[in-house]
Amino acid sequence: VYSRNTCNGALAFETAVATNGTGSILSGSNGDGVDLPAPIDDPLASTGSIITASDCLLAVNAGSDDISTFRIVSPAEIQLVARYPSDGDFPVSLAERKGLVYVLNAGGNGSMQGFHLTPETCELTPIDQDPIELDQGNVTPSDPA
Repeated sequence: VYSRNTCNGALAFETAVATNGTGSILSGSNGDGVDLPAPIDDPLASTGSIITASDCLLAVNAGSDDISTFRIVSPAEIQLVARYPSDGDFPVSLAERKGLVYVLNAGGNGSMQGFHLTPETCELTPIDQDPIELDQGNVTPSDPA
């Protein structure tokens, strides 16, 4: 968590809050020693790996295949609420609109899973449906080639 100096725009570190999940880096590694570097500015090669919705912050944990939700208490304080399975491999992106959250899982064939977000508690409830399979044929960093 950072605070911003309103006079000059400078950021100052306040505190760190753990997701309690495992991160990862999307790369071209296939286990034979040939690695493609991850993008420096975005190790998941994604858009929306951390988003806000109402007074909630949501983050993907690609290494543990889950989503962490936080309640934004104040501009300088957030509290971990819970972790939720992404129902897929290697979640990289989140999108939210009017309390409906979708996670994009980039591993394996790729999939999307929907959730309902309760804005007062920042809890997620899976939509009563199977994940949407994308048939992308991707290889996750831990998959053999």
